[in-house]
Amino acid sequence: MPYVCRATGHIDENPDGPYCTRHGAPFITHCSACGADWTATDDENTAWSERGSDFCAACGTPGPWVGREMLLGWLRDRLNDSDLDPARRLELAAVLDGLATMDPDDTKALAAWQALQRHAPKVWELAKPVLSPLIGATLKKYLGLA
Repeated sequence: MPYVCRATGHIDENPDGPYCTRHGAPFITHCSACGADWTATDDENTAWSERGSDFCAACGTPGPWVGREMLLGWLRDRLNDSDLDPARRLELAAVLDGLATMDPDDTKALAAWQALQRHAPKVWELAKPVLSPLIGATLKKYLGLA
């Protein structure tokens, strides 16, 4: 079972304790959503040869180190799993694409998040646990997340 650093996703095979000594972040070993063991993957792009997979292999939940761009892509893909009609799905996918260039606290993004909340409530509920890096504190208040 790998010990995966919540900060970056790197793996420590033999940690000295429950926290990463490089980042001070707690290690994860299981998915917080489904409880499955977190899996590892090879990573040629970092100093570590192995790292935690970006997404849970059992349920698809993103790891806490996954960045904004990947989270928006994950959220966009959840639209494909929903029961939305194709036109609405395309509309909301375009909305999410627009959010990629906006600051998390940009008030212009509020309408986009509200559209997702209103038109794709199942996707919104699924996404709630991972929205923190995507939505700033000011917008969270308006969306009922704070």
